[in-house]
Amino acid sequence: TVRGMATSSSPEAITGSQSNSALRNIAMSLEYAFAERQSVGIGAGFEAFPQEFGRMEQGAYASYAQNPLEPWLAAEYERTLAALLPGSLFLTARIDAGAVLNIGPMARASAGLRAHFSPRVGAMVAAEGTMVAYRNETLWLTTKKYGATAGLFISF
Repeated sequence: TVRGMATSSSPEAITGSQSNSALRNIAMSLEYAFAERQSVGIGAGFEAFPQEFGRMEQGAYASYAQNPLEPWLAAEYERTLAALLPGSLFLTARIDAGAVLNIGPMARASAGLRAHFSPRVGAMVAAEGTMVAYRNETLWLTTKKYGATAGLFISF
């Protein structure tokens, strides 16, 4: 599967990312169907994850905001919930667990549709939510993202 993402975040991205990579908000995954309606896989991508935090520096409170574009890697589980049009349109749900390199652990969940144009080729669209945890000194903070994803897949 190759897919793109359009998301909003909390905290909001008040600063631009330091990189305008062509791979921004693009993900790829390899999946193995181990049962008729279930698959596992591994996914990777590049996304910006806004962060806000503060700390005391020389007796004064300093606030920071950054929006690093970082690679991520995750294990995936997907389940086909129902066939809306037998053989061509399916309702699916997916969960991912992994990490954003240089930031921290990541969890993602999505629900959407898979349309099969042929037995091996199709497209997907889904609503998704992502949470990334990061550490600032002794505190764990989170970035939450939500939005839509769409892409193409080829089955072998």
